[in-house]
Amino acid sequence: TIFVLYFFCTHSIPPSFLLLPVHSGHGKRKLLTAHPEITAVFADSDILAAAAIKCAVAMGRRVPEDLAVLGTDDSSICQLTTPALSSIRQLKRERGNIAVEMVLDMLENKKCENVALPGELILRESL
Repeated sequence: TIFVLYFFCTHSIPPSFLLLPVHSGHGKRKLLTAHPEITAVFADSDILAAAAIKCAVAMGRRVPEDLAVLGTDDSSICQLTTPALSSIRQLKRERGNIAVEMVLDMLENKKCENVALPGELILRESL
């Protein structure tokens, strides 16, 4: 799933956003064509963010000048995109450990709590 973040940044209108799920390359192209006011894309993986960059460039949009793109995972693909993809680095090992603990708690009918893990914004050329 890719989430498109609408920013309406003018002096008279405060910034606002809307999250929309888009699952395919065709869906991204259709959405970017129908809504040229989209200025930012936040994807839940670096692969989907890279696909958004590819789609935007194919449509003649400049990244980040016309469309800012942010992924998650800080995977090696970030260095392979043009421009280089900004991403949110996550603590994968800690996330996995907590997930295992939660599953074990569920198996023992214990209540699971929501857990928020920190992330680190890795700025590259796409923002």
